[in-house]
Amino acid sequence: MDIRCSTWTRGDYSETAGGHRRFAHYYEQDNANVHRGIHELSNRATAAFEAARARAAKYLNARSADEIIFTRGTTEGLNLVAQAWAPARQAR
Repeated sequence: MDIRCSTWTRGDYSETAGGHRRFAHYYEQDNANVHRGIHELSNRATAAFEAARARAAKYLNARSADEIIFTRGTTEGLNLVAQAWAPARQAR
C-alpha cells in the first residue's frame, strides 16, 4: 500500500502531523489537574474532561458517560480490563 496517498489513519497521527498545535490553547490556558482542585483553572479542566467523556459516550453509544474510562495507554487499559474480567471467571 502506498501510504502517501492512502486514506487510512493511525491513532498517533495528530502528534506526527503537527496536530499538537491544536492543544496549544489547552496547555496555555486550561492545563490543570482534573478533579483535584477548587480553583478556576482546575474547574475548567474538569469541565473539559467531563465534556470529552460525554462526547465519547455519545459516539460509542454508551448508556452513560460513567462507562467511559480514559487510561494513559494500551497497557494500562488492558490491565484494567483483565483485572475486572478475570476474577469473575476464576471463581467458576
